Amino acid sequence: MNKMILVYKQDWLISRIYEVSDRIRHKITYQTDFEERCIELIGNYLSLDKNNYKNKRYIDLMINKIASDSVNNRYKKEHYEVFSEFLQDDTSEDEEINLDPPDVLANVEAEIEQKEVTAVLANGDHKKELILDCWTIGNTNGKMIARMLAHTFGGNPESHRKSINRFKSNCSKKLAYFYSEAV
Repeated sequence: MNKMILVYKQDWLISRIYEVSDRIRHKITYQTDFEERCIELIGNYLSLDKNNYKNKRYIDLMINKIASDSVNNRYKKEHYEVFSEFLQDDTSEDEEINLDPPDVLANVEAEIEQKEVTAVLANGDHKKELILDCWTIGNTNGKMIARMLAHTFGGNPESHRKSINRFKSNCSKKLAYFYSEAV
């Protein structure tokens, strides 16, 4: 910690580190890692002798050496792929690619409606809520849901499977009535 203080006491030194850091920021992955390495190395050098801060050329050489090593991937620990190379492998020239991230707020209304419909159909029954949750995530395998219900609530999986089928037909009737009234 005292070694870092030695570096921060010299305004020209910190300014030089940040200047080089800004110059190479588009070439390195983590700009702060570069700055920390510079401060640590120069702090060690300054702690050797109290007059070492006068060796500006050598300190500048140290900063440039760390910058060179950082740019040449000596310290890079992150694996990345250039996006243009990624696109060349998987797409043809005629294909249009959507580069926009998905809008997570766009489906809020649909999610709220889904939860309301689930609440109406389940009518406070935990078993029915669990069945509806399975259906909403895409699990329509009645036997699998029945086994899960038997494990959770106890009972025979076959009786749960039959109740799932009855609940399915009741839900389809309620939803047909609900959507016919809404139109």
